[in-house]
Amino acid sequence: MAAQAPIVLFFAIKWVPQSPRQALTVVALQVGAALAAMAPVFLLHW
Repeated sequence: MAAQAPIVLFFAIKWVPQSPRQALTVVALQVGAALAAMAPVFLLHW
């Protein structure tokens, strides 16, 4: 997951100025997926 952060950041820097609505939708989905992946660890205290 840590390796995805620079890729998502690059995507955001490249596409938000060109197509903000669609790019922010994709970034929001990425953030949601990251939170969903971290939730079980947080909730189950692993």
